[in-house]
Parts: sequence; structure tokens; C-alpha cells
Amino acid sequence: MKLVQITEADSKFRLGLAEILMREGLVPVVFEAPDDYDLDSYHGLDLFQPTDPHAETPAQQPFAVRFPAVVAWLEAYTGTFDFYLSLKGQLADKGYLSEKQIACVERAIERDKQRGIAAPEGKPQEFDLKPGAVLVLSKFIATKVAQQAGYTRAHRAVEVVSVEAETAKAYLATVKLTARRTSHCGICGLTLENPESIAAGIGPICAEKYGVPYGGASLEAVAALLQTTASVKTWIPKRSIKERKDV
Repeated sequence: MKLVQITEADSKFRLGLAEILMREGLVPVVFEAPDDYDLDSYHGLDLFQPTDPHAETPAQQPFAVRFPAVVAWLEAYTGTFDFYLSLKGQLADKGYLSEKQIACVERAIERDKQRGIAAPEGKPQEFDLKPGAVLVLSKFIATKVAQQAGYTRAHRAVEVVSVEAETAKAYLATVKLTARRTSHCGICGLTLENPESIAAGIGPICAEKYGVPYGGASLEAVAALLQTTASVKTWIPKRSIKERKDV
């Protein structure tokens, strides 16, 4: 499979280019997004890590999932060799290494094996986002999640079922549409200011539009509408989270 690098100059067209390239059987490779790149446009395709041409699902798994031994070795490294220290710093800062850097660490792991030094065990990952948290997402991401869940209308509030990976810019999580009280309308995402709307967890316009009672029974009615929706596993950009309520 041929690799195609999308340069920083193409950044504003990156998502469209990536989709076109994937349809043509090519793999887009982007090493780092510029600071002004709009993450709200990012969904489901990890454009911030180098693509592994041998992976069955290129660019859809985080580096730590694809190279756990490399990550564990660098995290456990306590030596003073500047090269490995620089790789350790890069991994902590950017979350990935180049193919040549990976190969160097793999050779170091192999040398340790020959010397009888046990490979370090990867420590369980601790994610900032926890199951049970309720998120209010940006419209673009929320619409994508709702469509994947089989819901034809916009729905901005989701509950985290599980978290599998985290990068500096996004979470890989399984979420479900939810009817939980936040300071935003769970359907349209607008900030709720009226005390009755805050208590209901939904605004009067959305309540009327989607045929649910406005008031104390609003959330129960919304929950009933969402019963047939499925959970969705997807990347959620951190910048797309407009509100977050942890358990």
C-alpha cells in the first residue's frame, strides 16, 4: 500500500484529502497538525500519528496500542544515554516515534533479551476521561456519533462507556447518547439559562420540536427516545468537548 504525506501547507484541506486518498487505496501520513488546525473537523481518523503501513487498520490505533513493548521499554528506561532520553521525551510529548526510532528501541530490547534482562511490563494506562462521565460535544462530532448510533436527529449529550486510548488531542472511547442533566440542552447543545430549562435538562424549543414534555419529565422522555440507539466507538477530539461532568 502506497504512503502519501500531506504537508502542513495542505492542512486546511487535510480531512478531505485524507478521505480521497483512503478511497483510492492510499494511506495519508501526517506527522503533526499545526496549532491552528480545527480539531472540530477531525473525526474517526487519527491524522496526528505516523501511519503503520503493516497495520490492518492504518492510523486508527494509537501508537501505544501498536507498539506496547517500545513504550514500556522507554517508560522504564533509567539510563543516561541522551539518545534514549530524547526518544523518551518525544514519546511523552508527541505520543509517537518514527520507524527508524522504533527500530532502534526494538534493537535495544533484543540486546536486553540476549543479556538476560527481563523486558519491563507495560503499566496499565490511566486515562483522564473515566467511564460514566457525561460530555456535551460540538455539533459536528455529536452529529457523527448520533448517526453512527442510528439516531437521525442531532443529540449533543453522550455518556462514556469505556476509554481505550488517549493522545494529547483526543480520546478513543465508546459512548452512548444519554439523557443526563447538564448546563446545556442535551439535544441542541445551547446553554440553558432558564431555571425550568436547567431543571428539565432541555430547552422548550427542542422539547416541542422532538415531541417530549417540557419540565420534570423531559429527561425521562428523551431517555425513552434513545433506547434503540447503539453505543459508538470513536475518537473524540478534546476540543470538541463543550462541557464535561465526571462521575
